[in-house]
Amino acid sequence: MTAHMVRFEEEQSFSPVWFWLTLGCFALAVGAIFGPLYLTGQPVPVDGLIVAGVVSALTTALVGGLLFGMKLRVTVDDRQLHVRFSPFVDRAIFLDDIRSWEARTYQPIVEYGGWGIRRGMFGKGQAYNARGNRGVQLELADGARLLIGSQRAEELADAIRQAKQRS
Repeated sequence: MTAHMVRFEEEQSFSPVWFWLTLGCFALAVGAIFGPLYLTGQPVPVDGLIVAGVVSALTTALVGGLLFGMKLRVTVDDRQLHVRFSPFVDRAIFLDDIRSWEARTYQPIVEYGGWGIRRGMFGKGQAYNARGNRGVQLELADGARLLIGSQRAEELADAIRQAKQRS
């Protein structure tokens, strides 16, 4: 088995802001449930408060842990572009299957509904993105479109170009 020359490698993760937003949402939910009881002078059921607190803490830990654990790793070597969005996606795209590519600025929320593993609207195709608004738009041989988010979009596009010239 021959080693393939790695031309580009990048690893991204979600911003920690998402963890704090998740925590804040669960805190607001608990407040919305028990706040009115407290404000009206009604007795707040302690067991209900404990259950809500435990469920909020566990859910926040689970979602936060998932967000902290998710990494978007993109590599380009002399035969393929490899995208791994752990723990959900592990996809290899052979260079021969890439018809066109370009580095571009995009609107994550408008075009794809946010960040992560997303399906775009109106023919935008699919996106793998973790942060920011820059990426490389691919068109594959089968006509599918795929946007790969990158903090170094021009370098990624250039690595694809160099690798395709060698193949």
